[in-house]
Amino acid sequence: MTDFKALLRILSEAGVDCIIIGGVAAAVHGAARATFDLDILGEIVGGGGYDALLPSTVVIRAFGVDCRLLNLDRLIEVKRAAGRPKDFEAIAELETVRARQQQPRPR
Repeated sequence: MTDFKALLRILSEAGVDCIIIGGVAAAVHGAARATFDLDILGEIVGGGGYDALLPSTVVIRAFGVDCRLLNLDRLIEVKRAAGRPKDFEAIAELETVRARQQQPRPR
């Protein structure tokens, strides 16, 4: 099992600029059935590289480290572009999460 806490801390301490995508980003956004892999990629299908994705990120604090991850809309877009069977289930769940977030909250 991947030790995300240690990995994120090592990347941060080394000054590595990175964006969390995929299953870990989906889990942070609230997807229940997300995978927990943390692949290191130079670019992604439908998204490009770091500079192209940077405007579509949000900063979160995880394990005491500030991390960037794709925002929910962009995550759905790149998963759709990847077109893998496992992504289609994730897309459906992420769209449900997005719809729930867009609903006005009762007062």
